[in-house]
Amino acid sequence: MTQEFSLTQYIAWMEDRLARGAEGFDLFSMDYVKSHQARFSRTIELLDRVGKVDSAIEIGATEFFQIFLKNNLNVRDLWASIFSDRPEEKLYRKTFSAGGFNAETQVVSVNLEHEMFPVNAQYFELVLFCEVIEHLDVDPMFCMIEINRILKQDGYVLLTTPNSASARIAYKACLGYRPHFFMQYEKSRSPYRHNFEYDSHALRDLIEAAGFTIEVMETWDVFEATQVEAVDFLRNNKMPLELRGDDFFVLARKVSEPVNRWPASIYV
Repeated sequence: MTQEFSLTQYIAWMEDRLARGAEGFDLFSMDYVKSHQARFSRTIELLDRVGKVDSAIEIGATEFFQIFLKNNLNVRDLWASIFSDRPEEKLYRKTFSAGGFNAETQVVSVNLEHEMFPVNAQYFELVLFCEVIEHLDVDPMFCMIEINRILKQDGYVLLTTPNSASARIAYKACLGYRPHFFMQYEKSRSPYRHNFEYDSHALRDLIEAAGFTIEVMETWDVFEATQVEAVDFLRNNKMPLELRGDDFFVLARKVSEPVNRWPASIYV
């Protein structure tokens, strides 16, 4: 039986490389994986629900999920989408390696709000689209329509994004603080903060407008522990408690062509 690649193995491999002072070690990547560990775990559970597929692309590619998709879901035709201004990174082959596992991948760099992917229509069976859509700042429906184009009929998009109406954020707003998850300016002057943080209504509108039916929409507190006083505040004031975790997990299936280019809850 082929050994599968696990998140626990991956973190242990990264910690070992740090302890040994391995050349080229990326401390930011390890810190990111650890801070997103609970999100990665729930994403894995949803990928297991999708099952094995022949072709997939991860938008906003990560080393872990590239290797997971190749080794655990047996994806034969695996792609990784990144955002890079470097001409040599527009389209190239790359092998991701960690802990004795490898994944040979086709890497592509596109502007998700302006460019199409260099593949024919209905090319992929799965699009993994995690923690990306909140960074789009001009036209997220362009990206969703392109995801529809490249997915086969009944193919899946698995999307995660922070919840702008979580219990914690709703409680902050009621206490007079700005209701944002991560929209601070960066000292580095980088523009790549969150530009639009979704509630369940806007996220559902966006996904359904793009021709998908939602099979799973749930939220979990994956970045911070559940804030008990925030949940109690909502409950005591008879406010809805559904979908109040800090991150959305959505599994949606393509059922039609896009049905609304400009959903009213997203565009003016």
